[in-house]
Amino acid sequence: MVYRFAARANTRPVLEPDNLLPATPLTRPADVLIVSLPDVLQSSWHRFPKLALDCAITSPFQSATLRASAAGALTAADRYFDLKRKYSDIKTRCKRQNLGFKPLILKNTGGITDETDRLLRTLSVLIDRKEQRPRGSTWHELSVRLLIDLQRGIHGACSKQRLVHNQGSNLSDTGAAFMATCK
Repeated sequence: MVYRFAARANTRPVLEPDNLLPATPLTRPADVLIVSLPDVLQSSWHRFPKLALDCAITSPFQSATLRASAAGALTAADRYFDLKRKYSDIKTRCKRQNLGFKPLILKNTGGITDETDRLLRTLSVLIDRKEQRPRGSTWHELSVRLLIDLQRGIHGACSKQRLVHNQGSNLSDTGAAFMATCK
């Protein structure tokens, strides 16, 4: 879905590109690579010519973040955002290739991190301008689609969970089943 919206915004996206990091060609830091960045908001002071978007969905119900999630609505998403940027030093390795790196983190319960919100809103504004749509209409469309896709994923995971419930499965299995439907 992010790929389709990036294409509508005229950013010339590439889905799961190869060889972004020549030193480790099997590493794929981008689910979507935005090739053209016309007015795409980047949080870094350095503007990159290309931006690698690593899309991920997390759950506030994970055992590792359950207690912290009770303290803040986006705690699990914020932690996963930091993990994605630090994992294998991806952000720094991308920067060496003059490539921006941004994790797009959504919660399976519907929330998104602030940086994800800003980037998706920027794409939405570009689409509104390009397609001469009323301001905010693309953001509304994107928000609804995201929520529907997340709910479908949760439903699919719960349906799979019901099938294996008699075999002693648990909430973690439901989460794993949900994550499998997100790919």
